[in-house]
Amino acid sequence: MPSKNKDKINEVAQNLDQEKGYQGFSFHDLSAAVGITTASIHYHYPSKAHLGIAHIQKNSDCNHEMLSDVKAKNESPKAQFEALLGIFEGTMGRNKICIVGALSGEFHGLPEEVREQLKDLIVESAQGIQYIIEDAQTAGEISTRFDARALAELWNNTLQGTMATGRATQCCRLGPAIELLKELTFSPAPEAIEVR
Repeated sequence: MPSKNKDKINEVAQNLDQEKGYQGFSFHDLSAAVGITTASIHYHYPSKAHLGIAHIQKNSDCNHEMLSDVKAKNESPKAQFEALLGIFEGTMGRNKICIVGALSGEFHGLPEEVREQLKDLIVESAQGIQYIIEDAQTAGEISTRFDARALAELWNNTLQGTMATGRATQCCRLGPAIELLKELTFSPAPEAIEVR
């Protein structure tokens, strides 16, 4: 069972990652914020790379839980999609960005093992959206003229970019670009034009 110190380190470090970025804080900053020695932090996380990997794994677990929760509480895929967008907007409202966006901006400065885990998380995030899109296509809520994987990548990339620029512009809403993409995604397929 994780110790209270380890849980607190993880929680505070993740907040620092989302607010300042991976390079924006040190173990000294973390020890001051948590109220324990840097030696105690190193006991749980020998290096910052270990801490970064722990954050990514925690977010992967949270993504699975979030998708399960969204599916359990919303019957239609369109409602699930709306709920997912609400979660992203809620994160923006707390002046944070998703850990994917926070770490992606510093990708080349990350340790190699953290980069590999981050790439896996990005693929996994898009796949979560893809599953909802595929269900929506089966239910007739999204046209099958869209490739589900490509549409999921478009959504994932757009949401991450919107969160990053939203923090820079101090905007806490997803905004009209997301509404436009939602309209395009859920609009019915145009009727076939009869050629005579």
